[in-house]
Amino acid sequence: MKTGLLTGTRRAARIIRLGSLFRRDSLLGAGGGLLVPAIVVISLAASACGNKFTGEKQVYTCSDGKRIEVIFSEDRDRAMLRLGDDSYKLNRIRSGYGVKYSNGDVVFWNKGQGAVVQIKGQVVRDGCRLAE
Repeated sequence: MKTGLLTGTRRAARIIRLGSLFRRDSLLGAGGGLLVPAIVVISLAASACGNKFTGEKQVYTCSDGKRIEVIFSEDRDRAMLRLGDDSYKLNRIRSGYGVKYSNGDVVFWNKGQGAVVQIKGQVVRDGCRLAE
């Protein structure tokens, strides 16, 4: 996947840095074991739970004959876009018309039964229609 792992790694690094701000003995458990690894594991597990896409799945066929797949989170605030072998985690953003999801580089824009995909401002899938 294009995202997620890096985010989890950044979160883990941030937790470790925060842990170093405390006195060394405050990071030790009752048995003398370091608590920071446990905090990292809990944090990574929690972030993984927040990234589940268990909502509706939609498949589109585009004008070039290629297909795209979109799986939404249950609250529809996030979407996982699959283009061939690549997957992108996207967040819902404000749109004047239709529903738009983006991660800053990739945009999935759904308008009625149609959709458009842009990567870094360039349209890579156009004329996409919801497959039946």
